[in-house]
Amino acid sequence: MPEVLLARTSAVDAALGRGALRVAVKFHPSPEEGFAPEYYRDPSTGRPSGVVCELMRLMAADLGVDPEPEWIEICGVWQDQFDALHAGDVDLVPKPTNTPRRALSVEFAGRLLNYDVLALVRQSSPFQTIHDVNRPDVRVAFTRGSSNEFVCRRHFPTAQMVPTELKADVIDEDTADVFVSAPIARRYLELKPHLRALRERDGRLVVLSSEYAHPAVRLGDQRFLNWINNWLAYHEAQGTLGHWWEWWRASLLQ
Repeated sequence: MPEVLLARTSAVDAALGRGALRVAVKFHPSPEEGFAPEYYRDPSTGRPSGVVCELMRLMAADLGVDPEPEWIEICGVWQDQFDALHAGDVDLVPKPTNTPRRALSVEFAGRLLNYDVLALVRQSSPFQTIHDVNRPDVRVAFTRGSSNEFVCRRHFPTAQMVPTELKADVIDEDTADVFVSAPIARRYLELKPHLRALRERDGRLVVLSSEYAHPAVRLGDQRFLNWINNWLAYHEAQGTLGHWWEWWRASLLQ
């Protein structure tokens, strides 16, 4: 892990000074293409859309700055977004998964979203349980740089690990037998009926891990961290977060 310097000034004061909040994003295709509605560009307008974008607009408005944040797209693994945060190029990373190792280099505020980590296989696959997958001849793929790697290694220690840049297309290309990911949109499997998620015998999804996405700020930026936690508590009490959480969960595979 590269050396990380403590923040000397708060990003919230910098945002107030410039009149805008700079948010790190990695835009995905739209929900109609099978992706969860985190952040994407509306196909008809090009406007940043999705649950995360709406919540970041609300955060900017509550800060009293431009309610349309400066969306700074950083394509790559999560570490690329953290590097931009450490360099002061962005004010926050809105939704990384909190892991103990990541928490050594950034400050995580409270929960913004939650989702389940699932395993996708071919409809024709013989796999029915976790034990079927945990074999040395099975190839398990996960998105490179994601926290899902830890989930895969915990559940499938004897399987072959396959880091990838793709979604479940790795199964279509026959470079993996299983793809572990979160979140998985219901629409995704509607578009790919040849795939299925592992389920228990009673029909419940096999949930490998239930995880939470948290806003992340620079290490030592206690002022911004406290403000975000206050913001989260306020909007949870107001029901605002609950509204977006329900909309978010309704879009995901259940």
